[in-house]
Amino acid sequence: MALKVLRAGILSTLQDLGRWGYQRFGVPVSGVMDEEAHRLANWLVGNQDTEATIEMTLGGPSLGVTTDTLVAVCGGDFGGQLGGRPLPRARPVLIKAGGTLEFRQCKVGFRAYLAVAGGYAVTPVMSSRSTFLRGGFGGFQGRALKRGDVLETGSVDGVRYPMLKHKLERAGSMMAHPAWSATERVELLSGGPFQVRFIPGRHWEAFTDEARKRFCEAGYVIGPDSDRPESRDRGPRAARGGHPDRRRSWSGNSPRSTTRASACVRGSARSRSLHRGR
Repeated sequence: MALKVLRAGILSTLQDLGRWGYQRFGVPVSGVMDEEAHRLANWLVGNQDTEATIEMTLGGPSLGVTTDTLVAVCGGDFGGQLGGRPLPRARPVLIKAGGTLEFRQCKVGFRAYLAVAGGYAVTPVMSSRSTFLRGGFGGFQGRALKRGDVLETGSVDGVRYPMLKHKLERAGSMMAHPAWSATERVELLSGGPFQVRFIPGRHWEAFTDEARKRFCEAGYVIGPDSDRPESRDRGPRAARGGHPDRRRSWSGNSPRSTTRASACVRGSARSRSLHRGR
């Protein structure tokens, strides 16, 4: 089984639960930004949650299906379609060979995750299939997907959701899916602002009382210069206390929040909850 990339989208990479145990060597954990959506998508197609999924960001890919394939997409709403029909989210969907999965600009959220039964057949690097873009390894050839790539999928023992196979054969449709769907907390994807918890780091006491108070009460917006390893947040400046020569604001006039994709998370709070991966 295989998926062919017809359009790559803005940033589509293979990610799993991360590359743990190598941070002391400067290798980041990497992995999915939204574990809940990733795990749910894998469970819906009968995989272990350690299998990799395609993490799509802001704009999704277009994928050709070469054989009958069981898929599930969870997370943000990318307006997924198959042959002009909406692709149901948060449920297993059996796609007939020859179909084309189309994902467009994200309507709600930020990221979504596409799982296939059997997982994606790529070689693990340091016990993980996650893509580390800056290092150029892991995932599919150590990079984001691009047009023309062919993603081989793993083998599946037996038939998962046999009623979907019978339904697909009888209906003459390009896809079959159950009437039920898994519950996603979609209320987290829309609205806002969101409250983010943090743990004071070793530099917390270096800031003035006023700066610490402003940091806790003011609003911040994730800036356009953010990436997977680091979120650069736009908001009020925060002056340091102590000796006058040591008084300075956050680098770049705003705080930075490291994520699991960063190799430098020691001494600061990991802020996966800031993005929640969507």
